[in-house]
Order: sequence, then structure tokens, then C-alpha cells
Amino acid sequence: MRGAGARGVTLLEMLIALTVLTLALLAMAGLFPTAYTNVAKGGQQTAAAAVARQMMEMIRGEASFDAVARYAGLDTTTPGTADWLALNGPEHSGAGAPGRLDRWRERVLALPSGRGRVAVIVLAGGVGPNGTPYARVASVTVTVEYREGSAGGRDAVLTTYVAE
Repeated sequence: MRGAGARGVTLLEMLIALTVLTLALLAMAGLFPTAYTNVAKGGQQTAAAAVARQMMEMIRGEASFDAVARYAGLDTTTPGTADWLALNGPEHSGAGAPGRLDRWRERVLALPSGRGRVAVIVLAGGVGPNGTPYARVASVTVTVEYREGSAGGRDAVLTTYVAE
């Protein structure tokens, strides 16, 4: 028992304060694995979007509309097709030097269960109802799929339109 002029804390008060502090620290420590998992998932989503954007920039950089149409059906699971080899870039020597599609495929496959696909739908040009001619337009969609732990499949999808 403390007297009327006693200062300080009792042993019981100290134990209660330490218990409350310990419970608070344990609760905060439980957040770290969740935060780490969320950061890792965000990193994978960012990587998938960057890889999709890289392919989209390759397609937009093509000199001709017909070259854009050749990307239709491109898939990282089937490299070596005629279109793959033709679009792989002039630096592809066939002697082990990776071309631009090979490098893109490597980035896709670096994702967990990664797969990249390109879909191109070409809408034929013609003459509008008022007699105005219009050019061909292609809808280009790049999809990069990956697995996110036990949560299942995720993807990054970019779509743009390219006019002739």
C-alpha cells in the first residue's frame, strides 16, 4: 500500500502496462506477413502490366498496318511459328541471339505460370454512309496471365486501336 505522499508505480500497475504493450506489439507483428504478401502481389501485377505495355509499344512501333495484323494469335506457348520468327526483329540471328519477342517471352515466363497472348481484330476499311472513305482499323489486345499464389489466375489486359 502506498502512503499519501508516495510516488512511482506499483508492481501491479507495471505488469498491466507491460501486458497491454505486449498485446499491442503482437497485434502489429501479425500485420507484417499480410503486408509482405500484398507488396509481392502488387509487384507481380506491376510486372505483368509492364510486360503487356512493352508488347503494345512493339506493336505500335510497326511501320505498316499489315505488320500489326501479323501479331494476331501470337502466344508465348508457341514460339517458333513463322510469324514469331518474322516479327522477332532484325537482331535475331538464329544463332542463339535472342530477338525482341524472345526477350518479351522471357519476361512473361519470369512471372509465376506466366503466359502472354496477342489478339488482333482487323476491321475492313470502306466507304461510310455519307460516301466518306475510312481506313482499316485494328483492335489490338495484349493479355499477360500469371498465377498469384493460392488465389488463382490473374491477368493484365491492354487494348488499343491502330488505324491504317
